[in-house]
Amino acid sequence: MASVRMGVLSPAQAIRSSPRAVFLGLALLLSGPLAWAFTDSAGWAPAYQDAVAQLRNGEVEAAQRVFASLWRANPRDFTLANAVGAALNSIGKHEEAVLWYQRALKLNPGFAPAHNNLGLNYASLGMLEQAAGPLRKACALDPGNLGAFYNLGLVLLQLRQYPEAAKALERAHQLSPESPDPLTRLAYANFAVGRVAAAKAVIASLLQLPGDRTPRLLDALRVLNGAGRYEEALRLIRESSITGDAIELRVQQAEALLGLKRYAEVVALFPERLPAGTPPQAYRLLGSAEALNGDLSDAVATLQEAVRLAPSDPDGYYRLGLVFVAGYRETEALDVVREGLRAVPNSARLHNGLATILEVAGKRQGAIDAYERSVQIDPQRAEPWGRLGDLYSQTGQPEKALAAYARALRVGASAELYSNYIDHLIQLDHAGEAEKVAAEGLGKYPKSGELYYELGKLRQRTGNEAEAEKALRRALALGLNDASVHYRLARVLQDLGKPEEAAAEFQLTKSLKVEERERKVLRTRLVPVGEMPSWITGK
Repeated sequence: MASVRMGVLSPAQAIRSSPRAVFLGLALLLSGPLAWAFTDSAGWAPAYQDAVAQLRNGEVEAAQRVFASLWRANPRDFTLANAVGAALNSIGKHEEAVLWYQRALKLNPGFAPAHNNLGLNYASLGMLEQAAGPLRKACALDPGNLGAFYNLGLVLLQLRQYPEAAKALERAHQLSPESPDPLTRLAYANFAVGRVAAAKAVIASLLQLPGDRTPRLLDALRVLNGAGRYEEALRLIRESSITGDAIELRVQQAEALLGLKRYAEVVALFPERLPAGTPPQAYRLLGSAEALNGDLSDAVATLQEAVRLAPSDPDGYYRLGLVFVAGYRETEALDVVREGLRAVPNSARLHNGLATILEVAGKRQGAIDAYERSVQIDPQRAEPWGRLGDLYSQTGQPEKALAAYARALRVGASAELYSNYIDHLIQLDHAGEAEKVAAEGLGKYPKSGELYYELGKLRQRTGNEAEAEKALRRALALGLNDASVHYRLARVLQDLGKPEEAAAEFQLTKSLKVEERERKVLRTRLVPVGEMPSWITGK
């Protein structure tokens, strides 16, 4: 990835892009120099550099007076307008930067760096749909601009527009064949649209890049884990020549084992006392595994250490809050999540955590408010949209529930969210729509017991008892050994005139512990399914 000096921007640097750090965690490549970009010999360059130095020193008003003076003297210089926009971006003045980029483009609509920078600026503001247009324009104007194609690919990944993202990232790879960043994200995009062979070919290319193989191996493992291909990740680890003591390798191994629900193996993977220098992610994974393995007290201690090591990372607070809730310690859960929100107030993940705790505590309106805040911050996450659908359904707001579920599906819903959407449609007697959603969900998650359970309910509701029995038995075969499944199957068997089999299912219903729904949901939220991994965009 291109590197950026974080000192004073020269005009030539500014015209190419803003510093990477201003884009709120987006791992965006910077625009490369263009043959017709001006150099530092521009007559206004010295005054501009002085103004940028003032910005760095916090003298914002003084710098803006200099920019205004330069603009009055050079009202037709689109390169100046773009450079001022970049300088303002560097201190987080994104709204003002937009005006300068638009000013540059009004003077020269074919100026690719301003299109690229405008797109990055929108991305910084979380306006991803608006960001895509200028980045597409920058790519069209300058087909050799590595940064523009890579940036477009990242924005499209976050918009879940995977086919177009793959095309942009493929072009970025062509422009920089030895850079790993376009390859890792290209592999992820291919997995996301089911192009498994293409994704594996990209990973093979990644592993064959020159230089130290270890970073490339870790990149490949992140892709496989991020795509939910945990067995393949473990196979690659077994085949690697890296020592098992490499902590980053253990972190990826733990990620895969956690995804496979092999919690005891995750716990056994790490020593009883983690050595100094262990990354916070190892503590977060270990704490999650301890909690899911039934050791809540150790999980609390481990996750508290994760928070201590990384107080600005919301994930530690989030996981610790869920563990407190799992132990029926809602007050402590609220305290830790609110502490996290004081440290990272615009964390969508922490607002999700707050909503989860409030939902478990029966405070539905508070949970709705927190989820609505979450989707305002990050509208591309499926989970909060799906949870809003659940809560709107439970609070008698069916139309809002339908809209929220539909949005969840558009941005990549999990099997659980598909199941909840189908359940809501069944309640509304929308059998036709429920059939479509079930078919779509099973196309994405063919081994989901939850989806087959909902399909069984749907078949029972529409009077097709024989197909209902098949679907419910399939749900059980896929591991959904839940009292509600056995009970519904018993009712179906009664209707089919199979009293002995029905009696056996009723007996199983009585023997199985009915788990409180809210507590059951918590188990799924410690290991998020279907979420885009944070490394994709550098968050």
